[in-house]
Amino acid sequence: MEKKERFQLAKARVMKKFKGARTVADSKGKFYVAEDGRDVCNLEIHNALKSGVSLEKLALIKEVSHSNTILEAWLNAESMLVANRIIKSNTERFSDEKIATKNLE
Repeated sequence: MEKKERFQLAKARVMKKFKGARTVADSKGKFYVAEDGRDVCNLEIHNALKSGVSLEKLALIKEVSHSNTILEAWLNAESMLVANRIIKSNTERFSDEKIATKNLE
């Protein structure tokens, strides 16, 4: 698959989830995909800050760095869709409450 086709596929997948997603350049000239000013790849950090998570827990969340090319930015965003889906399903499956209940049994 050539780069143009791969870019279009990644962009279509990301746009399906984030309708207003677009490519943005930061102050260092690196690219990332954002929706309404929020970095799509670092939504976990945004959501944690919004909910008031402590600095210790915030340090556990890894930041996805911005990309040198627009293609890399969209590929990163596509990869983060999969990663966030896996994290969400495993967080629900292995929540602290469920583990504590299982240990009590």
